Amino acid sequence: MLSGRTMLVAALTAAVLGLLFALTPGRPRASAQQTAGPPVIWRVSTTKAEVALTFDDGPDPTWTPRILQRLAAAHARATFFVLGSQAQRYPELVRQEASSGSEVCPHGWSHTILRGRSATRVSAEVARTHSLLAGLGVPNCRLFRFPYFASDLQARQAVAAMGYRIIAAGVDSRDWQLPGATVMAERVLAEVQPGAIILFHDGGGPRAQTAQAVGLVLAGLAKRGLTPVTLDRLLSAADTLPTAAAAGRA
Repeated sequence: MLSGRTMLVAALTAAVLGLLFALTPGRPRASAQQTAGPPVIWRVSTTKAEVALTFDDGPDPTWTPRILQRLAAAHARATFFVLGSQAQRYPELVRQEASSGSEVCPHGWSHTILRGRSATRVSAEVARTHSLLAGLGVPNCRLFRFPYFASDLQARQAVAAMGYRIIAAGVDSRDWQLPGATVMAERVLAEVQPGAIILFHDGGGPRAQTAQAVGLVLAGLAKRGLTPVTLDRLLSAADTLPTAAAAGRA
């Protein structure tokens, strides 16, 4: 059981994150149009019964192992967008992610908003994380997700110039709201379709509900005949790659 103080801190954290998500520029809404520059991939059009579970902001010594256990029990693969600062702190967890068959990709070093930053700053966030992951011996990943999905043309161009494809997510569990595991799972399963990119977090806050929800989602996907795979595999089967406007999700 969580203490009253812990629950209060979690509630306040969720409220602050909700305000930040609402006010963050560059987080597309359903009517948003990406008018120029490298595309942001929100989902994949594919004839295969596959989806991609993705996890941001880890690794975390409490929550990442729980999520890995649930993935292993379902023989599922996922993609982890890790923070360089967290990967530096917990390198063995990064190696566990990779050795499990899941994919490890950069999410920047410090989880700072990169919209409005110089190309040099954006490139440094990506390059520093890339270098650390390479040093840990994990397979090279050329996919990048902006913190908060917040980017602008300059930031996207800087990332694309480094050889990265930019990933968002068309199905958002909104686990940072801490609505309960059942609510999270119902949200995901109500929207998921073949080619979906699903957003969870394994760091950045209390993720016990997320870990529980992942188990529920995996069971629900299995009932529908949908297989969770890495983003790299999902993208390899792509017919088309909708941008924010086509995906219609934030």
